[in-house]
Amino acid sequence: MKKIIIILCLLLCYTTEIQAQSQHKKIKQYRVWITLMDSPKSNAIKGILYSADEDFVTFKYKISDEYSVNTIDPNIIKKIEIRRKGKVGKGAVIGAVTGLGIGAIAGYSEGDDFLFSKETKAIFGGIAVGGFFGAPMGALLTTGKKKFEINGDIENYKRHLKSLQKYTIMPTN
Repeated sequence: MKKIIIILCLLLCYTTEIQAQSQHKKIKQYRVWITLMDSPKSNAIKGILYSADEDFVTFKYKISDEYSVNTIDPNIIKKIEIRRKGKVGKGAVIGAVTGLGIGAIAGYSEGDDFLFSKETKAIFGGIAVGGFFGAPMGALLTTGKKKFEINGDIENYKRHLKSLQKYTIMPTN
Protein backbone atom coordinates (compact mmCIF):
# COMPACT_ATOMS: atom_id res chain seq x y z
CA MET A 1 0.00 0.00 0.00
CA LYS A 2 2.84 2.40 0.84
CA LYS A 3 4.48 1.73 -2.53
CA ILE A 4 1.29 2.69 -4.37
CA ILE A 5 0.97 5.94 -2.40
CA ILE A 6 4.62 6.83 -3.08
CA ILE A 7 4.23 6.11 -6.80
CA LEU A 8 1.07 8.22 -6.96
CA CYS A 9 2.80 11.11 -5.18
CA LEU A 10 5.75 10.94 -7.58
CA LEU A 11 3.42 10.91 -10.57
CA LEU A 12 1.53 13.89 -9.16
CA CYS A 13 4.76 15.86 -8.71
CA TYR A 14 5.90 14.95 -12.21
CA THR A 15 2.66 16.09 -13.85
CA THR A 16 2.63 19.44 -12.03
CA GLU A 17 6.18 20.11 -13.23
CA ILE A 18 5.16 19.39 -16.80
CA GLN A 19 2.22 21.79 -16.46
CA ALA A 20 4.45 24.51 -15.00
CA GLN A 21 6.71 24.40 -18.06
CA SER A 22 3.85 24.81 -20.53
CA GLN A 23 3.50 28.56 -21.12
CA HIS A 24 2.14 28.52 -24.67
CA LYS A 25 -1.47 29.53 -25.00
CA LYS A 26 -3.25 27.50 -27.64
CA ILE A 27 -4.80 29.69 -30.30
CA LYS A 28 -8.43 28.91 -31.01
CA GLN A 29 -9.10 28.57 -34.71
CA TYR A 30 -12.47 29.24 -36.27
CA ARG A 31 -13.63 27.92 -39.62
CA VAL A 32 -15.15 30.55 -41.85
CA TRP A 33 -17.53 30.31 -44.81
CA ILE A 34 -17.68 33.54 -46.82
CA THR A 35 -20.46 33.90 -49.38
CA LEU A 36 -19.88 36.61 -51.98
CA MET A 37 -22.63 38.86 -53.37
CA ASP A 38 -22.60 37.33 -56.86
CA SER A 39 -22.25 33.65 -55.93
CA PRO A 40 -24.63 31.04 -54.48
CA LYS A 41 -24.23 29.73 -50.93
CA SER A 42 -22.93 26.42 -52.26
CA ASN A 43 -19.87 28.26 -53.62
CA ALA A 44 -18.88 29.76 -50.27
CA ILE A 45 -15.17 30.37 -49.75
CA LYS A 46 -13.94 28.14 -46.91
CA GLY A 47 -10.97 28.68 -44.65
CA ILE A 48 -9.83 29.75 -41.20
CA LEU A 49 -10.52 33.32 -40.07
CA TYR A 50 -7.17 35.07 -39.81
CA SER A 51 -8.02 38.73 -39.20
CA ALA A 52 -10.69 41.35 -39.77
CA ASP A 53 -10.26 45.11 -39.94
CA GLU A 54 -12.15 48.03 -41.46
CA ASP A 55 -10.72 47.41 -44.94
CA PHE A 56 -10.46 43.63 -45.36
CA VAL A 57 -11.37 40.19 -44.04
CA THR A 58 -8.31 37.94 -44.16
CA PHE A 59 -8.53 34.17 -44.07
CA LYS A 60 -6.22 31.26 -44.70
CA TYR A 61 -7.15 28.23 -46.74
CA LYS A 62 -5.46 25.02 -47.66
CA ILE A 63 -4.32 24.24 -51.19
CA SER A 64 -3.09 20.63 -51.33
CA ASP A 65 -0.56 20.50 -48.43
CA GLU A 66 0.15 24.22 -47.98
CA TYR A 67 -1.79 27.13 -46.53
CA SER A 68 -2.34 30.35 -48.43
CA VAL A 69 -3.64 33.68 -47.11
CA ASN A 70 -6.21 35.75 -48.99
CA THR A 71 -8.11 38.98 -48.32
CA ILE A 72 -11.61 40.01 -49.33
CA ASP A 73 -13.13 43.47 -49.53
CA PRO A 74 -16.24 43.68 -47.29
CA ASN A 75 -18.15 45.42 -50.11
CA ILE A 76 -18.48 42.11 -51.99
CA ILE A 77 -19.34 39.92 -48.98
CA LYS A 78 -22.93 38.73 -48.65
CA LYS A 79 -22.61 36.57 -45.53
CA ILE A 80 -19.93 35.30 -43.13
CA GLU A 81 -20.51 32.11 -41.16
CA ILE A 82 -18.17 31.00 -38.35
CA ARG A 83 -17.81 27.81 -36.31
CA ARG A 84 -15.03 26.71 -33.95
CA LYS A 85 -12.69 24.22 -35.60
CA GLY A 86 -13.26 20.72 -34.21
CA LYS A 87 -16.52 21.66 -32.48
CA VAL A 88 -18.62 18.96 -34.17
CA GLY A 89 -16.14 16.19 -33.27
CA LYS A 90 -16.03 17.29 -29.65
CA GLY A 91 -19.81 17.39 -29.59
CA ALA A 92 -19.94 13.82 -30.89
CA VAL A 93 -17.53 12.65 -28.17
CA ILE A 94 -19.46 14.44 -25.43
CA GLY A 95 -22.74 13.02 -26.78
CA ALA A 96 -21.30 9.50 -26.89
CA VAL A 97 -19.99 9.70 -23.31
CA THR A 98 -23.28 11.16 -22.07
CA GLY A 99 -25.28 8.51 -23.92
CA LEU A 100 -22.97 5.81 -22.59
CA GLY A 101 -23.59 6.97 -19.04
CA ILE A 102 -27.36 7.26 -19.47
CA GLY A 103 -27.59 3.87 -21.17
CA ALA A 104 -25.43 2.22 -18.51
CA ILE A 105 -27.53 3.67 -15.69
CA ALA A 106 -30.77 2.66 -17.42
CA GLY A 107 -29.48 -0.87 -18.07
CA TYR A 108 -28.19 -1.28 -14.53
CA SER A 109 -31.41 0.00 -12.97
CA GLU A 110 -33.49 -2.67 -14.74
CA GLY A 111 -31.90 -5.30 -12.54
CA ASP A 112 -31.28 -9.00 -13.15
CA ASP A 113 -33.56 -11.30 -15.08
CA PHE A 114 -33.26 -14.88 -16.29
CA LEU A 115 -31.24 -13.93 -19.44
CA PHE A 116 -28.92 -11.09 -18.44
CA SER A 117 -27.38 -9.71 -15.29
CA LYS A 118 -27.74 -6.02 -14.47
CA GLU A 119 -24.03 -5.49 -15.29
CA THR A 120 -24.46 -6.99 -18.76
CA LYS A 121 -27.54 -4.83 -19.33
CA ALA A 122 -25.51 -1.77 -18.26
CA ILE A 123 -22.79 -2.56 -20.81
CA PHE A 124 -25.22 -3.23 -23.66
CA GLY A 125 -27.38 -0.24 -22.73
CA GLY A 126 -24.36 2.05 -22.59
CA ILE A 127 -23.06 0.90 -25.97
CA ALA A 128 -26.47 1.08 -27.62
CA VAL A 129 -27.47 4.50 -26.31
CA GLY A 130 -23.99 6.04 -26.35
CA GLY A 131 -22.76 4.76 -29.68
CA PHE A 132 -25.92 4.70 -31.72
CA PHE A 133 -27.80 7.68 -30.34
CA GLY A 134 -25.49 9.86 -28.23
CA ALA A 135 -22.67 10.47 -30.72
CA PRO A 136 -24.87 11.46 -33.69
CA MET A 137 -27.06 13.59 -31.42
CA GLY A 138 -24.02 15.41 -29.98
CA ALA A 139 -22.62 16.03 -33.47
CA LEU A 140 -25.99 17.26 -34.71
CA LEU A 141 -26.44 19.67 -31.81
CA THR A 142 -23.06 21.32 -32.44
CA THR A 143 -23.34 21.88 -36.20
CA GLY A 144 -24.64 25.43 -35.80
CA LYS A 145 -22.71 28.40 -37.14
CA LYS A 146 -22.57 32.04 -36.04
CA LYS A 147 -23.90 34.10 -38.98
CA PHE A 148 -23.10 37.67 -39.93
CA GLU A 149 -25.25 39.15 -42.71
CA ILE A 150 -23.17 41.81 -44.50
CA ASN A 151 -24.98 42.11 -47.88
CA GLY A 152 -22.22 44.29 -49.34
CA ASP A 153 -22.99 47.15 -46.93
CA ILE A 154 -19.79 48.57 -45.39
CA GLU A 155 -21.71 50.14 -42.47
CA ASN A 156 -23.32 46.79 -41.70
CA TYR A 157 -19.85 45.18 -41.82
CA LYS A 158 -18.47 47.79 -39.41
CA ARG A 159 -21.35 47.05 -36.99
CA HIS A 160 -20.30 43.38 -36.92
CA LEU A 161 -16.54 44.07 -36.94
CA LYS A 162 -15.96 43.87 -33.15
CA SER A 163 -17.80 40.56 -33.01
CA LEU A 164 -15.85 39.21 -35.99
CA GLN A 165 -12.54 40.18 -34.40
CA LYS A 166 -13.26 37.90 -31.42
CA TYR A 167 -12.94 34.91 -33.77
CA THR A 168 -9.68 35.89 -35.50
CA ILE A 169 -6.25 34.32 -35.04
CA MET A 170 -4.37 37.62 -35.22
CA PRO A 171 -4.93 39.97 -32.30
CA THR A 172 -6.42 43.37 -33.14
CA ASN A 173 -5.25 46.71 -31.82
